[in-house]
Amino acid sequence: MEKMIECASCGASFEASLVRCPYCGTSDAEAAEKEYMDQLEDVRQEVEEDLKEADKAVSGSISKVVISFGIVVVAFLLLVFVKIIL
Repeated sequence: MEKMIECASCGASFEASLVRCPYCGTSDAEAAEKEYMDQLEDVRQEVEEDLKEADKAVSGSISKVVISFGIVVVAFLLLVFVKIIL
């Protein structure tokens, strides 16, 4: 059985996991804080996952730019080499 607490407002007993007294609606600070912290942790995890995805996207973009730049440099050097030979 869940731990029971007493409402500070109306004196009714209810489960400690509830954020509000089911009888008068008064908020239980401890349960409200736990619920808030749980939601905050969910947000933190989502942000962490989004950052990982963003890092992958940026890494992929940087790789494409570096490869493209390398191809341009090689093409330029080939043109210069051909110009020198002819």
